[in-house]
Amino acid sequence: MAAGDRRPAAAGGQRHPARPRPGAAPPALPAAHRVDRLGARPPRRGARLRPPLRPRARRGRGPLRSLRRHVRQRLDARLRRRRTRRRPAAARPRRRSRHPAADARRVRERGVNPAQIAAIAFDLDGTLVDSRYDLAEAVNRMRADFRLAPLPLPEVVAMVGRGARQLVTRALGDDPGEERLDGALAVFLAHYDAVATDATLPYPGISALLAEQVGRRRLALATNKPEGPTRRILEHFGWDGLFEVVIGGDTLAGRKPDPIVLRTIAERLELPTGQVLMVGDSRIDAAAARAAGAPFVFVEWGFATPEESAELAGEWRARDSAALRSFLAR
Repeated sequence: MAAGDRRPAAAGGQRHPARPRPGAAPPALPAAHRVDRLGARPPRRGARLRPPLRPRARRGRGPLRSLRRHVRQRLDARLRRRRTRRRPAAARPRRRSRHPAADARRVRERGVNPAQIAAIAFDLDGTLVDSRYDLAEAVNRMRADFRLAPLPLPEVVAMVGRGARQLVTRALGDDPGEERLDGALAVFLAHYDAVATDATLPYPGISALLAEQVGRRRLALATNKPEGPTRRILEHFGWDGLFEVVIGGDTLAGRKPDPIVLRTIAERLELPTGQVLMVGDSRIDAAAARAAGAPFVFVEWGFATPEESAELAGEWRARDSAALRSFLAR
């Protein structure tokens, strides 16, 4: 701007107009300026010219979500390298269902299909009958004849399972020798024949289970007890007509866990061993079924010790006769 074009200063040497005093009316504006100012104001009623602001949805978590994307990516990579890796939590053991349908589902998953079972081979002692007291009585009578002290019941029960000869061998202790063992075995069998049915009783629900399965499947008995006392117990409870095949510890050249026992039962019933279910209470029964290629069900109410029961954790288990009946009914 040229020097001649400068505006004259206000009175008193002030170039700009003085500010209005408080309470004084503002100076009037030009008409055009007033119109533009009124048109820029939003209307008092109705919708606003600009919609209200809404908060953005959170797309990420953590304190870095408000930063730019490329900055977040760099910082996240650095933070990940500094983080300590956590060890995976140990898997919690699944709670075992006690429902019969769940039991049957576990059996099918382990290869035991109730629909494919055509025959059942039962063990006797510890599975169908509780014969602990009569066995302990015969053992202690035999020991008394040899001037030995009686054994407690749990100790005798732990010896049962591999046949009468093994039971007598364990009851005598050490190495009795063949001649003494033969004499002790004859004495034991004589005493047991006298007391075989004195205190022996079927387990709860077993009689109903056998009566229910007679019309549906073929039944057999596979035990290491001598065949003579075995048939006497069956006749005592009226079960002699239920089993088509009865094999004792002295019936064949071998006994459980030899697979000849279940294979012989399958041959006499004219069935494959895969359709003959072995039901027992010991690792001997499980080993016999495994060797013959037959399915196996472990009953928890028998003579098995806690250690032996833990070894059979992979087998299907029946906690009582009701659980076994619900499985066989499918």
